[in-house]
Amino acid sequence: MSAESSRVAVRARIVLACAGPGISTAQVARDLGLAESTVRKWRAAFARGGLEALADDVRTGRPKAELARCRRPSGRCCSGGRGGPSPRRS
Repeated sequence: MSAESSRVAVRARIVLACAGPGISTAQVARDLGLAESTVRKWRAAFARGGLEALADDVRTGRPKAELARCRRPSGRCCSGGRGGPSPRRS
């Protein structure tokens, strides 16, 4: 499961948990192990825009390092396979 689909799944669980009559934001947050502010945010987003409002917006800025790894012609990662930055050469 991709990170985005995982985030959308959590948001969908929030909306479904809120669907019952008289269910409070605090109760949903406790049941799902989330912050009340998270439940409020996605409950309101769903009320405003339905299912489409639960999708991620386009993110701006630099991508996460693991997503932006470059490859050398040798097929090895620029970080030498250690997951960190390339060593500096003197």
